[in-house]
Amino acid sequence: MYKLDCKKPQLFILLVLMSYASINALFFSPALPAIQDSFHISTQAAQSTITIFLIGYAIGPLFYGPLANRFGRKKTLYIGVILSLISALASTVSAHILSYSLLMWSRFFMAIGSSVGITLTFMIIADYYYPLQARKKISYVALAFAVVPGIAIALGGLFVEYLGWISSFYFLTIYALLVLFFCTLLPETGTNFDVKATQIGEIIKRYKPVVTNLKHFKYSMMGAGPGALVYIFATGGPIVGIKYFHLPPFEYGLLNLIPYLGYFFGGFLSSFLNHRLHHRSVFRIGYSLILLSTLVIFLTFVTGNGNVYTFFIPAFFMFLGMTSYFSNSTVLASEQSEDKSTASSWMSFVVMGVVFLSVFVMSFFNAWILISFPLMMLLWAVLLALFVL
Repeated sequence: MYKLDCKKPQLFILLVLMSYASINALFFSPALPAIQDSFHISTQAAQSTITIFLIGYAIGPLFYGPLANRFGRKKTLYIGVILSLISALASTVSAHILSYSLLMWSRFFMAIGSSVGITLTFMIIADYYYPLQARKKISYVALAFAVVPGIAIALGGLFVEYLGWISSFYFLTIYALLVLFFCTLLPETGTNFDVKATQIGEIIKRYKPVVTNLKHFKYSMMGAGPGALVYIFATGGPIVGIKYFHLPPFEYGLLNLIPYLGYFFGGFLSSFLNHRLHHRSVFRIGYSLILLSTLVIFLTFVTGNGNVYTFFIPAFFMFLGMTSYFSNSTVLASEQSEDKSTASSWMSFVVMGVVFLSVFVMSFFNAWILISFPLMMLLWAVLLALFVL
């Protein structure tokens, strides 16, 4: 029994949509050294191609709530994916003509376009499933949000090593076409479309009660914490592993899958716990794993005992705990408003806004990354206590 009497949204397609922006954000990251050399830019300028993506990733969801209310879920998906497709083509052109400004603009609009994936995934699940069913589905699709960054980096490394750095841009263009095809297979889950939904006055009217809803903000921030931890790990981990632990890139790529396996198994653990325990108990179990894991990583690093084992093994349990945290908080945030589109859009904005700020702040302390990296993760674990205890 579901809310809507239509074809069930395919789980595989929801997984693809949930991970769409992550693929676009991180697939080409192994190409950054080659991009730096080819474009004759600094390391910071090369890393800015990811930073500007995260800015667009945070802003993008704000557009999709009004569009989904006006035109429906499927048409909104088409708008976002087509924008990301055009931007991927522009990125490919920038690689051939070595235009840094074109690359930066195309990355920004690619992020705005591909952010439709995570935003509409939450909307579609909230539309179709009842809350308990939704938590189970979010547990599964959240796997893509956390696991895909690791897979994207590993796969991107293979492309760069064997096909050259420009191949990563071609891949993203082809992948956008594939995602666009998958969107055609989804049912339309939106109802009661409003022709006024894209008018400025109506947008403000719809967003105001959601933005001022403290419970919605609380659960959105609880989802933002795991999101920040995933991206802190994805951006800082390679520097720590390759530069300081002297791991070859390919070996690091393989070991880097260990934490993401934790998130994979965490999805099943979260689904199991949600059927047997109250969500507060599930939160506390997840939080305990996050706090203890980040504390172990921090203490081993600051005492000079950090190594491959004290890095990847605690990270496995950190990611294991994040799954139940992320899946429950995002569903509870969506439940705080009858307007699922606006609630999902604002929640996605909060999550990715926090992710951007976390990565941006950490980038200022690259010279002390052996301290700043574990400290940022521990700080987020402590901050989460304000919401769960």
